Amino acid sequence: MDQIIDHASNAPTPFAAALVDIHDGTIVTTASNTVHDGDPTAHAEINALRQAAADGHDLTQCLLVTTAECCPMCAAAVGWTHISGVAYGTSIPTLACLGIPQYPLRLREVLTAPVTAAPIEAGLRRAACDQLFTRWAAATLPPRRLGLPMTFGAGRTDGFRAVTPYLTATDSRALIAFYQEAFKARQLSLETNDGMVTHAEVLIGDSVLQIHDELEGLRGESPATLGGISVTFSLYTDHLDSVCQRALAAGAVVHTPPTDAPGWGCRFAWITDPGGHGWTLISRLHEPVRTLPKQPAHILGAESASVKPIGADRPLQGRSQADDIRPSTPPASTQP
Repeated sequence: MDQIIDHASNAPTPFAAALVDIHDGTIVTTASNTVHDGDPTAHAEINALRQAAADGHDLTQCLLVTTAECCPMCAAAVGWTHISGVAYGTSIPTLACLGIPQYPLRLREVLTAPVTAAPIEAGLRRAACDQLFTRWAAATLPPRRLGLPMTFGAGRTDGFRAVTPYLTATDSRALIAFYQEAFKARQLSLETNDGMVTHAEVLIGDSVLQIHDELEGLRGESPATLGGISVTFSLYTDHLDSVCQRALAAGAVVHTPPTDAPGWGCRFAWITDPGGHGWTLISRLHEPVRTLPKQPAHILGAESASVKPIGADRPLQGRSQADDIRPSTPPASTQP
């Protein structure tokens, strides 16, 4: 890979590929992306395969090494050669993040049976390859295509915030039903494949939540699979007690019942939904004081370890009944 990186460093683009003999490790051929010469199919991988084939090499006895993950066109070509394997540095998601246009189809999705199931090594000298593409993108692509927009939320779909949570659930339909009952949510969309929810959107107040089932190939695991949670949602409402009661009736577990925290200027409750996701329900009492007196534990909402969470005796979707998590103070989001 070091020789390929050196080759790419001196080429018009960092897209470079080489074919290596699997028996003696010698480089059969090295090629660059030459689409700038007028052939839109002249990607580095295609050029390397064409050159090696023209020179009479047996491609089935070669390993393809590239600075970047193959696009679907190159991946299909590689598959038809029945090559011994592929190793690459920079991934398609990284290229897309840098603003380099990419099809979302990954190499592993193309190199499958019955055509070929060639082994793939991802991330070979990834840091060095990523640096190549980062420098090239910064020097070549328009600034507007690099990284995040200068104003967060620019280009988002109407109705979405700059940051939109995407939940993974063991049963998205049941979770949506809970949100509809407890939080008066409105279902905006629901997409399925073979009965599984691949994407859904619900509107709670003025905020959209996206949800999908645990599916192979989609990132994210449900709290049930993780055995816990790392994120808690804050839901602001003027009717905290009634919302908490509806949530309990719909299947939530209430860990901290509605509690006044005068020092924080709020009343709050802490629950987990049937999918195991955490929610802090908050309503404002007044402007919080800037210098907080030390509060007794019961004012801040802490509970004795012997207190059983309300609703914890019902069967839960995606949460162990023994997993009793309670905050010792109100959520950070309510602090001044």
